Amino acid sequence: MDILEDIHMKIDSEFNFVDSFRKMKVDDFTIIKVIGRGSYGKVLLVKMNQTGEILAMKILKKKEMIIRNQVLHIKNERKIMELIDHPFIIKLRYAF
Repeated sequence: MDILEDIHMKIDSEFNFVDSFRKMKVDDFTIIKVIGRGSYGKVLLVKMNQTGEILAMKILKKKEMIIRNQVLHIKNERKIMELIDHPFIIKLRYAF
């Protein structure tokens, strides 16, 4: 196993979502449009197939995060979004 595979496995194990979340897949959503692009990925406007609820989906490129040494930054962002409960800050609902 090379170093990159080892890093991917570490990221994957730490990005497993919290037990309180229902397991979701990309197929559970219909993409409406792209609403933003960045250096690590993009943000999509999506509709949840089961409920019709409109949500934002952020898709990150793990390889880019590793290359730019931003793994800790992204992990912290995710943890904050999971824990935060404020009307002006988006809350993380699902992660996969």
